Amino acid sequence: MLYDSQKRFDKNGDGKLKGAEWQRWYQYAYGNEIEAKEKRRRANAAAEQKRAQIAADFADHVSDLINWMYRDLAHLEGEREDQAIRTMHLALYVISAALQTQKVDESMRYLLRAFWNEFQPTFDESVYQALCAKQIMFAEIGEISEKRLGSFWRNLLDNLPPERRVGKDDDLQELLDDTSRLYNYFSSDSTPKIDFAEKIEPYWASVRLPDEPEEPEEDDEDEEPEEESKPWTDFYEKTAPAGNSGGYYQFCKVQFKDGGSPYAYLTGGLPLAVGDFVVVPVGNRNAEKTGRVTDVFVCSAQDAPYPPEKAKFVLRKSERSAAPEKSET
Repeated sequence: MLYDSQKRFDKNGDGKLKGAEWQRWYQYAYGNEIEAKEKRRRANAAAEQKRAQIAADFADHVSDLINWMYRDLAHLEGEREDQAIRTMHLALYVISAALQTQKVDESMRYLLRAFWNEFQPTFDESVYQALCAKQIMFAEIGEISEKRLGSFWRNLLDNLPPERRVGKDDDLQELLDDTSRLYNYFSSDSTPKIDFAEKIEPYWASVRLPDEPEEPEEDDEDEEPEEESKPWTDFYEKTAPAGNSGGYYQFCKVQFKDGGSPYAYLTGGLPLAVGDFVVVPVGNRNAEKTGRVTDVFVCSAQDAPYPPEKAKFVLRKSERSAAPEKSET
């Protein structure tokens, strides 16, 4: 028995729809719905493909940031076996701290899963679950706050050689910048950006050596200078290169670690030779530090390695005879 809509398609009048008759009726009755379903299917497939591509790009960028942090650390310390795991612990702290500013919804969990997949089998499932639950991870390692400096940063600063403590170290700055980029990539767009270099500044300042030695204090005009058995000016005049007149200074270069960068100091008339050990002032607080003399020379102010009026003086010779400690490689 044919329904009303089917009767018009019974071309031979036998009361039945067969072959082409049935196909025409079915297309008439359900064709729009089928077409709509197919469009929805294609749209969903395209959306899922786009979503997967976004997640893959997200995971790739996070991986790049962490690899940059790893290379920054290797530039600072030289290559070490534990650098990969230390970098990953720092990265997990930074990511978990940034997620505190986010709503971890289904979309974010999808991105976190892509990130987790990128680092399998380094991560087990518990890492993904902890991130989704917004648990802070490895705060004792990576945190920088007024109350605490994580062990990653503390050990890094404490073990920097003197030549990396002068002024602004480029490799340390790169590590801090890349760490900031990782945090800001995971944090909410509505929260202020974090600058780890700014956060670590109070701790960095405590171990950093100045770019330039402080200017020596001016003598009190009312105070009579102590009598010197061998005035420095006489010494400079006697050791000045032939053909030049006046304005000569005797410098020495002092090395704190074997293989480290030497620093220029005025000798103050002390009879020094290469290989001597001397005590010199270092840093803003002029902490006394022992180093080895690697060079002694007389030069004009114009050719001086550092402006004489700003340079610091060797305090005294040291009785130390051992070689300076070796730089870490």
